[in-house]
Amino acid sequence: MSEIRTLGPVGLNPVGEYQENTSYERLDLVSHNGSSYVALKETLGHEVTDTEYWQRIAEGGIHMNYDATLKALNIAINGIISYNSERKELNITTA
Repeated sequence: MSEIRTLGPVGLNPVGEYQENTSYERLDLVSHNGSSYVALKETLGHEVTDTEYWQRIAEGGIHMNYDATLKALNIAINGIISYNSERKELNITTA
């Protein structure tokens, strides 16, 4: 006679953005700050940086808002382009 055994989750279960007060099960897949993490075991309240409970499987890039991106661009090119944050416009200084 054969025996049936329950294996539990055997594939990743995408559940969306990480929420601190949410309970997660092994193999739940979450996103956080552009990166993806998989739960290694049941967890509640453990940050995705806690490697006992989470493993990062994809690292996101740098996320900057519009203002921060343009300010960084302005600094990078030594003031040739200036940014007016009130009007959200770039001004180019020409010789």
